[in-house]
Amino acid sequence: MRRLSAQTDFSPPIPPVPLGLDRPFWSVMIPTFNSGSYLEASLLSVLGQDPGPTQMQIEVLDDCSTVDKPLETVRKVAGDRVDFFRQPSNVGASRNFNTCLQRAKGQWVHILHSDDAVRADYYRSFSRFIEEHPGIDMLFCRAVIIDERGRWLSIAGSPPYSSGTDPNQVQAITFDLTVENFIIAPTVAVRRSVYERLGGFNQCLQHTADWEMWLRIGAQFQVGYLDEPLILRREHEAADTARLAATGANLREIVSTLRWAMDQLPGGPHREKLRQRAVRIHSEYALSLRYRFMQRGLYRPAWRQACWAFRLRPSFRNGLRLVVSWLQVLVPRRQAAHSKVS
Repeated sequence: MRRLSAQTDFSPPIPPVPLGLDRPFWSVMIPTFNSGSYLEASLLSVLGQDPGPTQMQIEVLDDCSTVDKPLETVRKVAGDRVDFFRQPSNVGASRNFNTCLQRAKGQWVHILHSDDAVRADYYRSFSRFIEEHPGIDMLFCRAVIIDERGRWLSIAGSPPYSSGTDPNQVQAITFDLTVENFIIAPTVAVRRSVYERLGGFNQCLQHTADWEMWLRIGAQFQVGYLDEPLILRREHEAADTARLAATGANLREIVSTLRWAMDQLPGGPHREKLRQRAVRIHSEYALSLRYRFMQRGLYRPAWRQACWAFRLRPSFRNGLRLVVSWLQVLVPRRQAAHSKVS
């Protein structure tokens, strides 16, 4: 794979930590925005594994929340143990992630979303793995998907890899990432020096900013995988992923990132096979979202996902699904208009 370069206009530099500053091993950076009670659970999960301030920096970065008071939550749960930073205005998820990187002082950075949580052995297991593989630059694991109430739904982020850093496996991970993002973002820990080399997250992206970053890292640095579900990843309707899916922006960013990733690969039949595989996977993903929206009676978001499924794979069946979805949008409109006339 050729070296991937960031769109530097959109990926801000991450300056090195000043010399002479005492640096912990971990920087646990928790971006938050209107997270409500989820933030408390996230903080408690980290504090339950806290080795102390000399080994772990913990900081909450609020993207100017409007419906809750994260500073009060931080002080109630952690007192002065956890630092707090509030953006002067709402900057969006990607820019808030970059603020996390810029403010991180540790050797390794873990960005933990405030609606997610770490399981009991996350930092111990990651620290042990990093110690056993000193050349590693990025490490990820599996995640338990939970709902709004914390009930387990499934285990995700589990490609057919074994724990380790074997070069052949790293290459397989990098090529598979070209097709789809199977890495659950809050499972990832990265050396801060990697971000210093590559720059921050692409600020033009929201849904795929993490995917684009993992591609850049995988092309130049050593990646490790730990085959254990050590993160609780929460799915709920207020999450950015759900919001972007409702507007169709999720597939727009996926297709854009996918094209960029494919352009980095050498031409030939192998790239075409990867492209066809990617098209199939993301078309099926759009159809699964369409079905979920239809079940909830959200027909316009369902139609948007049907549009993307057809654009990716313009088959007869996908065309039929597109027509059905559009009719479901039209019928409530006509019923509403008829009621007004009556």
